[in-house]
Amino acid sequence: MLQEAIYHVPKDQYCYSLDPETIRVTIRVKRRDIDGGEVVFQDRYSHEQKPAPAPESVARLRFAGNDRMYDYWYADLRLEVRRPKYVFHLRSGGGEGWYSERGLTDGKPDNKWFEFPYIAAADTIRHPEWFEQAIFYQIGADRFFNGDKENDPSGVLPWGEPPTMTTFFGGDLDGIVEKLDYLTELGVNALYLNPIFQAPSTFKYDTADYYQIDPHFGGNEAFDRLLAACHGRGIRVVLDAVFNHAGLLFAPFRNVIEHGPKSAYYDWFQIRRWPLVLEEPNQSYHTFSHTARMPKLRHDNPEVRKYLLDVAAYWTRKGIDGWRLDVANEIDHAFWRQFRQVVRDINPEAFILGEVWLDGTTWLQGDQFDSITNYMFREAVLDFFAYGKIGVEQLDEQLFSARIRYQDQTNRVMFNLIGSHDVPRILEICGGSVQRVKLATAFMFAYPGIPMIYYGDEVGMKGGDFVQARRCMVWEKERQNLELLALYRSCTGWRKRYRPLVQGEFRKLYADETDAVYGFARELEGEAVWAFFHNAAGEAAIRVRAPQGAIFVNLESGESLTEADGSLEVKLGEFGFILLYTRTSGGNQP
Repeated sequence: MLQEAIYHVPKDQYCYSLDPETIRVTIRVKRRDIDGGEVVFQDRYSHEQKPAPAPESVARLRFAGNDRMYDYWYADLRLEVRRPKYVFHLRSGGGEGWYSERGLTDGKPDNKWFEFPYIAAADTIRHPEWFEQAIFYQIGADRFFNGDKENDPSGVLPWGEPPTMTTFFGGDLDGIVEKLDYLTELGVNALYLNPIFQAPSTFKYDTADYYQIDPHFGGNEAFDRLLAACHGRGIRVVLDAVFNHAGLLFAPFRNVIEHGPKSAYYDWFQIRRWPLVLEEPNQSYHTFSHTARMPKLRHDNPEVRKYLLDVAAYWTRKGIDGWRLDVANEIDHAFWRQFRQVVRDINPEAFILGEVWLDGTTWLQGDQFDSITNYMFREAVLDFFAYGKIGVEQLDEQLFSARIRYQDQTNRVMFNLIGSHDVPRILEICGGSVQRVKLATAFMFAYPGIPMIYYGDEVGMKGGDFVQARRCMVWEKERQNLELLALYRSCTGWRKRYRPLVQGEFRKLYADETDAVYGFARELEGEAVWAFFHNAAGEAAIRVRAPQGAIFVNLESGESLTEADGSLEVKLGEFGFILLYTRTSGGNQP
């Protein structure tokens, strides 16, 4: 065994509590370096027990998966007490070794075992049930539907014209209310709205007033109507919080422009020099992404922190169901801890989603965000299904690499997406191939995490960059891709009907480069959904091991498949997929 490759620490994603009586421990080793092993554990204070120490317990190591360089093995330790110590017993070929705080040794160490201090209830990540059950739909209000032409800004373009960065089309919140029947039929139960606070731009990331809904969207009264209508249908509403920066029309920044260093708000912003220069690229203050109309706020200023936390409290009290936090990784962790405390004190079930494009480990320890925008998932899925850059094995490695970073509870609420307002449309990326879009979509709905639909993706809208990806929603049925729409409706229905697609543990079933087939299971006690995806032309027929007598039902067709000789034959069409439901105990009939 290569000691330099072995890694474990009794914290973070390598050791955490699943519930008040269970911890999960994970160890990293060199690829194919061990065959298995156990975790030996007992009460940390067992040596003080009289008349004799309690016996040791043993949990078998299970293979979790691998990334490009390492294998990962895990075990769940069921504890009689909440303060265990433990040591890894590893097997490799005919040899064995013990891994503890001392490193790798030939014999079982007498001391220096790993120690998990205590399963504290407050440190165990738990999520409200609705998080896992959520199916999100993202809306940019100006581009969804115009429900009230009286509040249109001047110079609106005809609906559906190609947009620019500065064009308006008149969509508003009453338009969303008017289309709630459509959203209900689609099967979504949560809305994520791009910013709706008063701002001069179309997508409102340059906030002028955090307490006012933009009048072009209908103002605060329209928001009250939207919130009531959504909640009346069981649809949650999550708002976009642009707290990293404000806009040029934000009153404190206007005060700085007028009064300079004498302004009471001068220290609210990251100003390099006075007098201010507002023109790009030579602006004299820090901004978001070199954009002059988005001056960055100073979150180390107590007045700024209080202002933003008061904004969060105000809208949370109004009854929203959570926040999507824009450019979350550019704001300090202490602020987000305060933010979580403020929001959760008002609404213990509020969803807190951070916009983080890469690794989100430091924000997902249970004290800041519940989830992040899972662009790592998107990259792997599109590299496989859309671009063909990677094969089956690399897909599996990249997906596993993203999962192993986080605790199991967090993976079940990761915000999975294949489209958003910041990237080209999925159909455009797939070169117009509806079948490839269907593969990626079904994969997202079957995979662990929360699926998110970007408005219009379900009807096959196109857009080759983030500007054109923000085109107006297509409402004419003759212009909608009804085949795609039917698939999205099926996917939302499957997710609501079959519990394993929401809560099931992930297990890889099949990964073959030659067949170009990837398969995985989502398993709960007593039932499972098996999903297979064929990313190639022609047909594929594969066999996978299956429990004796198992019966599987095709979610799409209703056709039954039966295990024979310890295996299941699965046939897949060209760029096709299949989802199969089975009961794993208490009878085989679904």
